Amino acid sequence: DFAYRMPTSLGEGGNGNVYKAIQQSTGTMVAVKEAKTEDNSAAARISAVRACRKEVRLMELLGGHKHVVKLIATCTCATTAPGCQGALMMELCDDSLHGFRCQS
Repeated sequence: DFAYRMPTSLGEGGNGNVYKAIQQSTGTMVAVKEAKTEDNSAAARISAVRACRKEVRLMELLGGHKHVVKLIATCTCATTAPGCQGALMMELCDDSLHGFRCQS
């Protein structure tokens, strides 16, 4: 189930945006990463979808490792933001990589 509510922006990168949200079916806080394109050309959309699928395959392959976030669900974005080419719902981590590195 990919339905979520109350998204709050956590950050923005070259491949899309990451939000903190509540998964509606469980009430759990999650991270939602939307893969977006700068332009709406077919080539850009295909590239974004391929990158999203590659990330999903890697997360599935590495799933269960304590240092890899858990993938909860995926979707194509007909139901989310304009320009979105795919989205991943993942467990929400409490800290950033920067914060983790500063603790080491």
